[in-house]
Amino acid sequence: MGNIMQKIVGHLEGLILLVLGFYLGALVTVGGYWRYMNPKFEWLTGAAAIMFIITGGIAVLRPNRRANLSGIVIFLVFIGVAAMGTSTALQSPPLQPGIMIDESDQDSSRLTLNGIEYIKINLAEIYQHCLNGEADKIAGRYLARGIVKRTPALDSSGQFAIIRTAVICCLAHAAPVGFRVHYSEADEFNDGQWVKVYGSLKTLPSDLPNPELHIRGLFFTRLNKSYGIVPTKIVKIPEPAVPYIFDFKSAEPYAY
Repeated sequence: MGNIMQKIVGHLEGLILLVLGFYLGALVTVGGYWRYMNPKFEWLTGAAAIMFIITGGIAVLRPNRRANLSGIVIFLVFIGVAAMGTSTALQSPPLQPGIMIDESDQDSSRLTLNGIEYIKINLAEIYQHCLNGEADKIAGRYLARGIVKRTPALDSSGQFAIIRTAVICCLAHAAPVGFRVHYSEADEFNDGQWVKVYGSLKTLPSDLPNPELHIRGLFFTRLNKSYGIVPTKIVKIPEPAVPYIFDFKSAEPYAY
């Protein structure tokens, strides 16, 4: 009887490895991987999925006679948590009322509006140029996307912040980055609304206080202290299919 139970537990151990392998494979092939990790690591997750599937298949065919029962329990808990996390992550938030459909972007690295050319770039790339003191790369006109963040202090200054979350490897290493936008009619936009901002950078006074910007699940926001954005146009847009910044380039074409 004991040998039979050990064999059953061994089969279960193999099945769990197979489930983990197929789950990791689904993350890579079905979509939504970016909700957990930087997409540049998809190949590594895919390789892990193949190893789990091969190992699990062998374990099912030739079960371990000394299967680790506590390990099985841990794996089952992990699978349950992963399933709940996947269910929550794949729920698409409804669009906010009043959002205008965004005009189509050109495929090139630049976009022309009213005869003026704008460089398509993400907020983290602008932030890095500013941080590096690369004045020659921040003197033009830019088009960037992000979330509106408002505070009473920013409202009273005729400003709001535009931010976007930059992810290095995974969401545990994520940080929202952004800039102040000088716009006297900030109440046109709701906090958390997605917008595209066409504009240029200007230097800020050195004594500006830091606004307290709180992003759920993240500890701090990097708002540039030296430069702000003077907009020529602001457009309300739906949330992008991939809202986070994963790519960071130092020259055109940028990872808009």
